[in-house]
Amino acid sequence: MHRFYEENRELLELREKNYINVVVNFSPENQNEKALSRYPKIEGYPHLFVLDANGKLLRSQNTSELEEGESYNLKRFMAFLNQWAPGGPHKSR
Repeated sequence: MHRFYEENRELLELREKNYINVVVNFSPENQNEKALSRYPKIEGYPHLFVLDANGKLLRSQNTSELEEGESYNLKRFMAFLNQWAPGGPHKSR
């Protein structure tokens, strides 16, 4: 995912403008159970959680829905970030 952001500057700029990106490691050696226990069970990795400014969970996103082939679909990824950005369409729900 890091490489996909680097290869798609407009996606990186959208993320940097609207989100604080926090990477939480999950591995056999460190499953970060304490940090992840506040959120819904994760079915696959990587995974995205969108929180509001107060830390309230807005969206738990399985990234398989954003994938295409061996990478991600830029249009779907951009739509996801725009949907959940502050002031984005999710606010009208």
